[in-house]
Amino acid sequence: MKTCIDLRQLLEALAGGFKALAGGKVVNPARWPQLDIPDAGYSLAMPAWMAACI
Repeated sequence: MKTCIDLRQLLEALAGGFKALAGGKVVNPARWPQLDIPDAGYSLAMPAWMAACI
């Protein structure tokens, strides 16, 4: 059986993440590294970190 994430939960999580980012609670360095893949495109890593909300 396949299940999907609840759209409301996803939007709430995204909203919380953007609020934390705007509030300076998230560390997110520039995208790095960029790997160029000839004739196919590229791959980017987008690291980020914030303290757990427990």
